[in-house]
Amino acid sequence: NALRWNIGIQYEFNRLLVGVNVRPPYTVTRTWNATLKMTSPAMTTSQKIHGSDQMKVPASIAFGASFQPVDVFRFALDYTLNNYNASTFTFEHPDSTHRDWPDQEILSVGCEYQAFSFLAVLGGYRYATAVFIPDGAAIKDRGPAATTYSVGISLNLFGGSQLNVAYIWQQLKYYDSYFSNTNYNVISSSQVMAGYTFSF
Repeated sequence: NALRWNIGIQYEFNRLLVGVNVRPPYTVTRTWNATLKMTSPAMTTSQKIHGSDQMKVPASIAFGASFQPVDVFRFALDYTLNNYNASTFTFEHPDSTHRDWPDQEILSVGCEYQAFSFLAVLGGYRYATAVFIPDGAAIKDRGPAATTYSVGISLNLFGGSQLNVAYIWQQLKYYDSYFSNTNYNVISSSQVMAGYTFSF
């Protein structure tokens, strides 16, 4: 569990909108219970253990801009840098498998075409680095990147309400290299997301 909040500011000039968003530092707490088993040639013993671990995440910043050259078309992009490499971890019990997180970069690009007064067509691309370093990776300060593509529609309904529906496809590719073998990993996912907004 964690509690975090954002501070944002935006400035609009004619058809250009720019903004900055800052996320102050926050702490993630994980409370857990486990059974530790120890085996020897003579016997096997088990012990109930529990604890509470913490991850203190430093501040992060994001920049964004939206440009509308004509009334029916809008182009937007944003960039986020999560400074996870400066995070500090506190463990109730020593964890020999723990690895620090690398920084995460997220670049998103999107466009909107207002085909009719009640219908807009949406498209987007997202590039986001993972927060882990694969085994044997040559680059030690940046995780592998996942690419995401999305298409959707936005419907203006009665009373100023709006319905958004989008299809999202994401893929992450990376290698794990060990002493005796190299594994090629591909993680793909597809999602359909919907959102409804109303004003009163």
